[in-house]
Amino acid sequence: MNFINLGSWELVLIIVIAILAVGPKRLVQIVRTIQKWAAQARRISRQLMGSLQSELDAADDLKATAQDAVEAVREIQRGMTETINGASGGGEALTETAQEATTALKGLREDLKKLGRQVEANADADEQKPEADE
Repeated sequence: MNFINLGSWELVLIIVIAILAVGPKRLVQIVRTIQKWAAQARRISRQLMGSLQSELDAADDLKATAQDAVEAVREIQRGMTETINGASGGGEALTETAQEATTALKGLREDLKKLGRQVEANADADEQKPEADE
């Protein structure tokens, strides 16, 4: 038996000393109190881990959504580039409009990248909160 890195003989010695120090009746009360505290600590730990996991799952969902949006912007940009390259003759107005749209899409893409970085930063901050509380 290895309980908190103590061998079985060490544990028996501690129990004997505790019985001699506080008496068998009081020792039972002390052990019950310690068990209640340990059970409460385990319950709190499970709740904390559950809430952290749900926050991380939500952050992963946001990150996936942002990545999908970035990919959609890339597809639109490719289509616009093909349209610009395919325009011939009097397509200067179309080319200018397409270039403006491409510029706007690049700005949107940058905004989505910033959003993704913020989501990652929030997820990192959420991971570090329990350490700060301890």
